[in-house]
Amino acid sequence: MNFALTRKLIIFGLVLPLAAILGFTLATPLEYKTFAIVGLVAGLLLLPFMLKWYHPLLIFTWNAFINVYFLPGKPQLWMLVTAIGFGIVVLNSTLDREKRTIHVPALTIPLLFFAAVVFVTAKLTGGMGVRALGGDQIGGGAIGGKGYFTIFFAIMGYFVLTSRSIPLERVKTYTSLFLLSGVTAMVTNLAYMMGPAFYFLYFLFPVDLAVFQLQSELPTGGGVVRIGGLAFASNAAYFLMMARYGVRGVFDISRPWRMAAFLFIIVLGLFGGFRIILVSICLHFVIQFCLEGMLRTRLCAVLACGGILAGALVFPFVHKMPLAVQRCVAFVPGVEVSHIAKSDAEASTIWRLEMWRVMLPEIPKYLIVGKGYALKPADLYLANQAVMRGMVKNYESALVAGAYHNGPLSVIIPFGIFGAIGVLWLLATGIWVLYRNYRYGDPTLQLVNTFLLAKFALHVIIFFFVYGAIENDILQFLGALGLSVAINRGVRKPVESLEAVPAEAAALQPAPA
Repeated sequence: MNFALTRKLIIFGLVLPLAAILGFTLATPLEYKTFAIVGLVAGLLLLPFMLKWYHPLLIFTWNAFINVYFLPGKPQLWMLVTAIGFGIVVLNSTLDREKRTIHVPALTIPLLFFAAVVFVTAKLTGGMGVRALGGDQIGGGAIGGKGYFTIFFAIMGYFVLTSRSIPLERVKTYTSLFLLSGVTAMVTNLAYMMGPAFYFLYFLFPVDLAVFQLQSELPTGGGVVRIGGLAFASNAAYFLMMARYGVRGVFDISRPWRMAAFLFIIVLGLFGGFRIILVSICLHFVIQFCLEGMLRTRLCAVLACGGILAGALVFPFVHKMPLAVQRCVAFVPGVEVSHIAKSDAEASTIWRLEMWRVMLPEIPKYLIVGKGYALKPADLYLANQAVMRGMVKNYESALVAGAYHNGPLSVIIPFGIFGAIGVLWLLATGIWVLYRNYRYGDPTLQLVNTFLLAKFALHVIIFFFVYGAIENDILQFLGALGLSVAINRGVRKPVESLEAVPAEAAALQPAPA
């Protein structure tokens, strides 16, 4: 039998019908059926690549602002990579028992507990069907369940991140990929500023930040033009420098370009107009500064004096800077800023405080069974219309949508006391895991472990005391934990010191020949 001929016949028998099906479906390129078929074919072709590179690809996409536009609800790319990677991990574990993930029970147990609470809450409060991924109908079934999927995929993503250990020689590369992908947040604003010729980029990159910029440019936007993508991209670049060089490396006088790039990145991020970005950078810098043991060094005195001098030189001219920059520093006492920037910042603070004051009495209603994420489209539509007409407070639509802008409320209202226990359990064990890796990890990983502990501590502080939403912040929490576990191959333990040999045993030792 001519096996070569048979193989060619089989290939043609598969390729020709597949080509005909693709050609037929591409006649209607904008239908979801076409996207599904083309995506399935592309996925099959990319399967060998994914089998080998799913781990670094997930690390890169974890913080990337990239959408999968052809799937319902336009999920982020990291979700798709997580789904594929999780399937590969399960398949590998089933076929080869030696290929196991890095198991950390201290993190696995609270993760599974919180996932169970989320699942039970979803089933008791309206479910989480596919329509929960999005929809634009007025009336009918519930929507708003995208938060469920984000939480579940983040938990799955943690197990994918810990499915492989990262070799020491690739730690810097993988950490850079993990952090630098956040720079993609700037693409959406660039596409908007470059005009309609570049709007095709919105198929891959989320349009939210561009819409935010457009709204700030409108006459009703308050007069403060804010480029949100620039703030997030600057934050990602700052984290990258701190992970690669640390405080000592950034302020190394033999490499002045690092200090110049560091300051330029911070200044660039101020044009986003987000006070939380500036607060995050300052808090993280202080935490990592302390963890690196820099408090009793000359650099501490130099930075303190330099900061005071820079403030004395810059603050008198803040009122002449762009309004977005003024809005960022409006919370600093004694700094003179424009009335427009100050009123815009204060309105945002008052808006949140009023909303929290309204929600605090609601907590007892959801202590046992949380409210969940499901909501009726009609309720959201009517709330938005009432806000537009000035019939209710401007935070009513956020309350209906469950956007409380507060970390503890984002847990206890949707998931009750059991969800709060799960999150507190996870965060406490997360600090414990990161501290042990920082304290007892490989000396060559000291800087990365220091950075991850500082970054995790920063997110915990921001989540509880400044701004938070568990459906978004869980991605940051589990990303830092998963990367730390993969880099350190689990949780490091203290090296046991050699016990002193008792005198009696030493006396019984044979003499050397």
